[in-house]
Amino acid sequence: MKRLFPPGEAGELAEKPWVEVLGLLGLLLLALGVPLGKSTQLAGIFIMFIAFCANWPKTRYFVRSDPVVRLVILFLLYVWGRTFWEVLFGHDTADTAILIDYARKHTYILFFPAAVWWMGASQRTIFAFYAVISAGLVLHIVFFSNLSLDTMLQGRRAIGGSESLSGLLRNYAFLCSLIVIWLVLFGNRIAGLTHGKITVSVVVRLFLWLMAVMLVLVMILTLEARSALVLSVFLVVFAGVVAALRHLLLSRREKIHAASLVLFILFVGSTMALIYGNRDYVHNRFAREATVIKDFLAGEEIDELPVSSFSLRLWLSLEGWTLFLDSPVFGQASGNILALLEESEREQIRQSSHLHNTYIEMLASWGIIGFSIMALIVMYSVYYLFYCRWKGLMDFQTWLFLLFAIILLLMGGSDQSFTVRQHGWIFFTIIFAPAYSFGAHYRLRQKMESVSN
Repeated sequence: MKRLFPPGEAGELAEKPWVEVLGLLGLLLLALGVPLGKSTQLAGIFIMFIAFCANWPKTRYFVRSDPVVRLVILFLLYVWGRTFWEVLFGHDTADTAILIDYARKHTYILFFPAAVWWMGASQRTIFAFYAVISAGLVLHIVFFSNLSLDTMLQGRRAIGGSESLSGLLRNYAFLCSLIVIWLVLFGNRIAGLTHGKITVSVVVRLFLWLMAVMLVLVMILTLEARSALVLSVFLVVFAGVVAALRHLLLSRREKIHAASLVLFILFVGSTMALIYGNRDYVHNRFAREATVIKDFLAGEEIDELPVSSFSLRLWLSLEGWTLFLDSPVFGQASGNILALLEESEREQIRQSSHLHNTYIEMLASWGIIGFSIMALIVMYSVYYLFYCRWKGLMDFQTWLFLLFAIILLLMGGSDQSFTVRQHGWIFFTIIFAPAYSFGAHYRLRQKMESVSN
C-alpha cells in the first residue's frame, strides 16, 4: 500500500500505522470509484473519513485552524439551514424528500478535507491517485461500456453497459478529458522515458500509453461531448506550448528529452487522425449548433432561436438568473429548482432537470451567500497552488497538471451543473484536494513550528 500511496512528504500522516493504511486504502478506493461507480466511491469515502476521524489528535488542529476546512463546514451548515427553512416555511410546491436529497448530495464536499489530509502534499501520491483513476476508467470503457466502432459511427449517446456510465454522460466526458490531460502531461513517466532510454519494456509501455489515449478520446467522441473534446485537446496543446516556452526561456537545467517531444507529437497526430477519420461524424455534431450560434452572434432574439443544445443553455441560464433575482441573498434552495423549472412557459425548460450552468445553479440555489463561500474555497485553493509552486513545494509538471485540471472544471462549469450530482462533488474533490493539499500541509507545518517555538 505504501509503495503505491507513500506517506506524505511532510512526514507521517497518522500516529498509528493502521490508521494511515486505512486512510490510504480509502484514497485508493475513492480513486477506483470515480470511474467504476457509486458503491466503490462510497466505500472509499467513508473509509478515508473514518481514518481521518480516528487520527483526530493530529487532524484536530488542522480542522480548527485551516481556513478552507472552516469554509467547507460553514457552507454545509448554510446548505442544511437553508434547506430546513425551505421545508418549514418555503414554497407550496416544495417537496421535502427532494429538498433533503439535494442537500445530501452537497454533503459530499465534507470529504474534501479528508482527501486533502491523506494526499499528504505528496507528488508521488497524487501521481498514483490519478494512475488508479486512469486504470479504472480504461477498465470501465473496455469491460462495462459495450463500446464499439459501430456505436460511435452511428452517433448513439447511450452506449449501454454500466448504468452509471450511460447515465452520467457529460460528467464522464469531463473525466475523460481530465485523464487525457494527465496521460499527456505525465506520458514521459508513464511510458518509462524519464531517463531517455529506449528498451523493449519502454516500447511496450509507450504502445499501451498511446492506446489508452486513443481509447479515452474515442469515448469523448462517442459521448458527443463537444465542449469536453475541445477543452481537453486545447488545454493539452496549450500546456505543451507553455512547457516548451518555459524550457526555452527560463530553465536550461531541466532538459526536455526528445522522447517528450515524440509523445506530444504522437498525441497531436493521433488526435488529428482520429478526428479526420470521423470527420463526417464530427462535422455533423458541431454543425447542429453552428447555425444557431451564428444567428445568436448576428443579433437574433434569444427567444426566437431554434431549439438546439446551445439555445437551450441560453434559455436555462436566463431562467436561472430570473430565479436568482427573485431571491438574490439566500437563493431558492437547490431542491426547489426542478419544481420551479416545471412552471416555465417553455416546454424545453420544463423538461430540464437542472440549469446546465454550475455558476447560475449555485446563485439560483444558494444565493450570494452560498456562492460567495464556494468562491472563497476555490480562490484559496488556486492561490495556494501558485504560492506552493513559487515556494518550490511541487515540481512544474505536477503544478501544470493541477492548474489545467482546475481550468477544465471551471470552464466545464459553464456547460454543466456539477453541483446537483454526487459525481460533481467527487470531481471537485479529486481536482481541488490535490491542488490545496500542498498549501494546507505547508500552513500546518508553519503553525506547528511557530507554536513549538
